[in-house]
Amino acid sequence: MRAAVQDKQRAAVRLLPSLKGATGPLTGLIVLCLFLTFATDKFLSVRNFLNVLDQITVLGVMAVGMTFVILIGGIDLAVGSVMALAMMVLGYLHVVAGVPMWLAIPLALAAASLNGLIAGLLITRFNVPAFIATLAMMSITRGLANMVTDGQQIIGFPAWFNMMAIVRFGGFLTLTVAVMIVVFIVGLLYQRYRHGGRVLYAVGGMPKWRALPVSTFSARPCSSMSSAASSRVFPAWCLRLVWTRSSRRRACPMSSTPSRRSSSAVLHFPAERGGSAAPSSACSSSVSCETV
Repeated sequence: MRAAVQDKQRAAVRLLPSLKGATGPLTGLIVLCLFLTFATDKFLSVRNFLNVLDQITVLGVMAVGMTFVILIGGIDLAVGSVMALAMMVLGYLHVVAGVPMWLAIPLALAAASLNGLIAGLLITRFNVPAFIATLAMMSITRGLANMVTDGQQIIGFPAWFNMMAIVRFGGFLTLTVAVMIVVFIVGLLYQRYRHGGRVLYAVGGMPKWRALPVSTFSARPCSSMSSAASSRVFPAWCLRLVWTRSSRRRACPMSSTPSRRSSSAVLHFPAERGGSAAPSSACSSSVSCETV
């Protein structure tokens, strides 16, 4: 019983710092909801809730991708322009060029991915700050979207495509809302249970390691952990950063003396879901360097 109470107390202590930066917007949102609740009787209704879901589908899907960018300490100003470019490419390919939808959709996504690839190369290979690179790509993609459509509206999409955001399956969810929910779930599972998702947290917490490729990271289970942590559904993991040969002569990020031999930096990153018990030394929150 005492252990359960301590777990709840530690979880609450960890939750407060996480909400520290969001208390202002969160307070404003709560006040606004309370005001609208008493100002009109239609605010707290199922129909209004469904309408809000329909309106945030586009922003919700983009927010999942932006979450990954923020986790590594980056920024992307071109996300809205890239979305507009993808939609204009889709409309031009299907309505003007006559390309079937099953082919036009992946081609539009490929156009958006190409934009992200160029921005990524500018940031990682040419050392352009993310703010400048994405700001430039925002202007470029916005201009390309206007060039593709000549600044005119594209109409003539299939009826089934237009009805995706109108027809409510089961009288509750539209297909666009369902897609947003699926994207939310996939993004959450990737962040918490996949190696690449845990690496995003590690890279964001260690700016010195952002220049290293993701392939140099490998996840391994902790050699030992406390019984309380091992009983969790999601076990504790340690992220191991194996330095490449090109970095053999570099000094350890957390040490002032370089190692003459090839070395590896071990990042002990506990990630048990809802875990509050302190893990063993194999999963401590410190960073150490060892010779291999």
